[in-house]
Amino acid sequence: MKLSVITVVSVTCALTILCGVAASQCVAPEVQSFETGTPTTTSECGTSSPGVLPTGWSNDPGGTTVWRLFNGPTPSGGTGPQGDHTTGTGNFVYVETSCTAGPFWFGALNAPCFDASGVQNPTLTFWYHMYGVEMGALTVQQADATGAWSTVHAISGDQGDQWHLAIVPVTPLNDEVQLRFFFVAGAGFRSDCCLDDIAFGEPTAGGNCILPGTETFQGLTPSTATSCGTNPDGELPPLWENEPSNGTDWRVLGGPTPSGGTGPTAGVSGQYIYAEVSGCNHIEASMRTPCWDATGITAPTVEFWYHLYGATAGTLRLEDLRGDGTWATIWSVTGDQGNQWTKAGAIVLPVGGVVRARFRYTSGSSYTGDCALDDVRFGEPTPGDWEINAADAWFDADGFLGSTLAPARISRCAGQAVTLHLRSDRGAVPYDLGMMMSALLPGSMGGSVTAAGQNINVGLANPTLFWVIGGSAPNLSVPFPGDHALVVPVPALPVTISGQMYVLDQSHPDGFVLAQGSQVEVVPGTSLPGPALDEEILTFAPHGIPLCGPATIPFFGTAYSRFHVHSNGRISFGAFPSLDFTASPSEALAGDPFVGFWTDLDPSFGTVVVMAPTSTRIEVAYVAPYFGEHTGSSVSFRIVLDSATGDVELSGLLMVGANPLTGPLPTAGDRQFLGISPGLGAIDPGPITFTAGGAGTGSALSTLYDWYDHLGSGPALVPSLQGGTLNRIRFSPNPQGGYDWIGL
Repeated sequence: MKLSVITVVSVTCALTILCGVAASQCVAPEVQSFETGTPTTTSECGTSSPGVLPTGWSNDPGGTTVWRLFNGPTPSGGTGPQGDHTTGTGNFVYVETSCTAGPFWFGALNAPCFDASGVQNPTLTFWYHMYGVEMGALTVQQADATGAWSTVHAISGDQGDQWHLAIVPVTPLNDEVQLRFFFVAGAGFRSDCCLDDIAFGEPTAGGNCILPGTETFQGLTPSTATSCGTNPDGELPPLWENEPSNGTDWRVLGGPTPSGGTGPTAGVSGQYIYAEVSGCNHIEASMRTPCWDATGITAPTVEFWYHLYGATAGTLRLEDLRGDGTWATIWSVTGDQGNQWTKAGAIVLPVGGVVRARFRYTSGSSYTGDCALDDVRFGEPTPGDWEINAADAWFDADGFLGSTLAPARISRCAGQAVTLHLRSDRGAVPYDLGMMMSALLPGSMGGSVTAAGQNINVGLANPTLFWVIGGSAPNLSVPFPGDHALVVPVPALPVTISGQMYVLDQSHPDGFVLAQGSQVEVVPGTSLPGPALDEEILTFAPHGIPLCGPATIPFFGTAYSRFHVHSNGRISFGAFPSLDFTASPSEALAGDPFVGFWTDLDPSFGTVVVMAPTSTRIEVAYVAPYFGEHTGSSVSFRIVLDSATGDVELSGLLMVGANPLTGPLPTAGDRQFLGISPGLGAIDPGPITFTAGGAGTGSALSTLYDWYDHLGSGPALVPSLQGGTLNRIRFSPNPQGGYDWIGL
């Protein structure tokens, strides 16, 4: 198109020139499944032979490759789908990356110019398939009045071998929307990017978003899988998605879960969905709900039943998708809630008139932690005893939201901070926040209900109630200063604190409006059971509930947010725990960083306890016999990690007895390693005899250890412990990045 033509077209129509049409020729909202085009019959990956795209869709000529209309599996293995999203046998568009890959291999697919006049909640929804270890980046871009493109949605990296739904609220420019899909290939051929069922219009266009309702999980094929893992058999309801990053997937079941001591025996209404954790620990299971159309919903709410039962139950979170593409936690529950179904819910925040939520479960340290859901409903809240937030009065603690069925409750470790958010659209009118040192009260049971039906969930007669602005009486004069946040440190002792905000509003029948009540339960740290079986490893997070320990643990200069407790007397660090259970210096040098008394212990005849005595300290206490010597031996000691000083300590070593009986084989249980190693290619300065009053130093690569490899019969014990005088070894970080040691 000539420049002279562009200059006579108004700025209002500038973006429509990008698709070569006048403003009046923008097309009505549509659903594009690419069935009207002609697929390519070649597997080329340049700019030729893309097939024939549907009317109005085009490849940008500036790309180094093109989007191709295709049918069937893409040519390369390890990338691309087996078929389209619509039916499995239809057409889709994709970028082939077999020939060339990298940042200079890109293509842009231009959508038609859409006429958005009369669309109440303009929304782009589409299904994408981005599978491959070298996957690149896909962006959705929108043109402004000058023709410049800006990114409104982005996805990158391997998303697993499945189709995923994306929802993008769009702001039209003078009732027009021009969009394109821009893909930059990854570093190799396993980077094919595919699109299908692209819809623009109201959120429900194309069936990608659904109307409010309840999912009961009935009539679906249940899974027969009995252990944790991804891609189990069975089916989920349409538009419900397991995330590709899961350690275990949610699956449908009708009867009891496979493991004893956890999970329900049946659902609330028959079948239900659950996350199976047998065979795994500290893994995540995330499941996205459908996109729900929130048009006309005054208080959009997700309500559901959950079952979280078992000695090692983890944390279940409800999260909603925000406008910036991030997920925000709005509700959570942690730990064993008993062998029962409990109803819960939370207000969710629409983005562009739609809501998408996800349930994210983080499992505990063993198999007794199955989590189940049933009867998930979206819509207006069920009438109940609890006030909820609205635009005129909003109050939350750390973003957690309640529902009419249950208040917003969070638990925090003693000494942590909580951020309170206060919002109102009523302007500079008087407000106040009532706080009390006790739990919130249902409106009809201990609280009170106003003449207009609002729930007052703080106890007006509670002697601990105080008003943040007014003090002993509610404030009636100080105006609301605008939306703001308050960072409040919680007490160092266990206590329950709750509060509720009001805003004066003369237009309301009560003369004021109430926000939800928010409750913070300050809890102490709880000790956790460590490995209870021979040759077992459990992984722990030191920070937050239940341990309430430090955020990270420093070890050889690296801050770790996870640590692994081994049944054989040591703590290790790294992304994945080493499965090597037999002590040896060579394995200590090459394996993961660790500290401990590494030998063949059997905690099935003893105990291992993990605890955080303070917010800066982690301790692991071992009391167990040597393997095969259940009645003739006793090993008791502690590993102490101090995040404040960086010190690492082996204590209580006087209670480590000798292995009374050893055999002629290396597997007889007499190999013993006492000390600390950076692993990962550490150097070996040779064994050290740690002594009470002795001291030494090591570099960042030094393994500091004592070793015993007795292959004959008779008692076995490392030389450092044979004299009966060494009770503690303290390793303190030094300027070289290693540790100095002292015997005590």
